[in-house]
Amino acid sequence: MYCYLCRNEYREKTLGYFCTSCKRIQDLINIYEKRVSQVLEEVLVRTNKQQENKLKIALKQEIEKKEYSLRSKTK
Repeated sequence: MYCYLCRNEYREKTLGYFCTSCKRIQDLINIYEKRVSQVLEEVLVRTNKQQENKLKIALKQEIEKKEYSLRSKTK
């Protein structure tokens, strides 16, 4: 039977619900409660402002590469 959370791994125990990794996550949630979700939001989830900034940086790098390419072709 597969883990109820990730649905990729087999359950740790026959009567349990989670694989080893997800069981660890459950244990951390039980210990640290809301702090776990706060850390996940701060570290893994990007805000709209962060997404916009990342997009601007990526576009700027792409423009710089094209400008360099154009300058190289004209020489």
